[in-house]
Amino acid sequence: MKKIITLSLLLGLGLAACKKTSVAPANQSNSLAAQSTVTSQKSNAAYLIAHTWQYNKYYFTDVNGQHLLYQRSDSNNLANLNSDTLKFFANGTFTQGNKHKSTHGTWQFTDSTQKVLSVKGHSAAALLNIDLLDKNHWNWTNNTSGTTHYDAEMVPKPGT
Repeated sequence: MKKIITLSLLLGLGLAACKKTSVAPANQSNSLAAQSTVTSQKSNAAYLIAHTWQYNKYYFTDVNGQHLLYQRSDSNNLANLNSDTLKFFANGTFTQGNKHKSTHGTWQFTDSTQKVLSVKGHSAAALLNIDLLDKNHWNWTNNTSGTTHYDAEMVPKPGT
C-alpha cells in the first residue's frame, strides 16, 4: 500500500507541471515566434510544435533504480497515460490533456541550444532536459532532486 501511495504521489508531482487553468502571455524571448534566424537544420522548437505528442514510456528513477510506470500497449501499467497528450504552439503556449480534461501553460527554451525546456503551469513549473528530439521521438528527463528523476519517451500521436 505504501508503494502505491508513494508512486501515485510521485507521478502526480511529475505531471503537475502541466496544469493551468488560464493562459498567460508567453515570454517571447526564447520562443519560436521570436526567432528570426532560419537554419538549414530543423530546430528543436520546430520539431516540438510539429506534432501532438503522446507517451510511449514513462519512468521514475530513485536510489532503488529505475521503475517503469507506463509503457504504451502494456496492460500492467502503474500509471494510465494512454490518452494523455501534449501539444506545443509557436506562440509559447501548450495544451496537455486526455479524454477527461485539458490544461494549458507556457513554454520556452532556457538558452540558444534548445536542450532545456521550461514549462509552466498554474501551480507548478519544470525544466525538461531534452535527450532526443526529432520528427519521430521526443525523450526528456525531469530532475526533481539530486537522487530522483522522471524520464519520458514521447512519440507523435498518429494523424498529427
